[in-house]
Amino acid sequence: MRSFTATLDAAALLRDTTGGEEPRLSHLAVAAELGGADAIRVTATEALMPVHEADLYDLRRVAHCFELCIAPTPSLLKLALEVRPDRVVLSEEAAPGSMGAPPLAPTAIRERVVPALRALAEAVIPACVRVPPDLDAMKALHGAGAAAVEIGTAEIIEGPEPEWVRGF
Repeated sequence: MRSFTATLDAAALLRDTTGGEEPRLSHLAVAAELGGADAIRVTATEALMPVHEADLYDLRRVAHCFELCIAPTPSLLKLALEVRPDRVVLSEEAAPGSMGAPPLAPTAIRERVVPALRALAEAVIPACVRVPPDLDAMKALHGAGAAAVEIGTAEIIEGPEPEWVRGF
């Protein structure tokens, strides 16, 4: 089954960098869905920057399928339970200025993800967990109750820093 998810994190970062109100994420979400997107995704951080809390409620109103990517922290979990996205993606906290959240380490899965998955299941919100392409992470996630697994491959694609760059 083909699925196209439009992630609006870069647009939020652009808006934050320019200090303006444009682009409006809700307008981009409508355009993405008209263009064929099956889902709209944004990443919320503890600081609620560059995606703001108001953006989440706006996106919830306009998107047919709204995905919220968060770290499994109590405050962000509470926000997800209030906003009620169609799906939550659990990952590590996104670094300031980055356009994407890194996958969760196996220890985080055991310590923080299982309670978050339980809370989301009680609220009938499906959850996906972003993990690294690592056997220990898959073992830790097995049986934890996630609706899906998303394998974070950025480290593989970007690769280690070349040795010649380290000298600069």
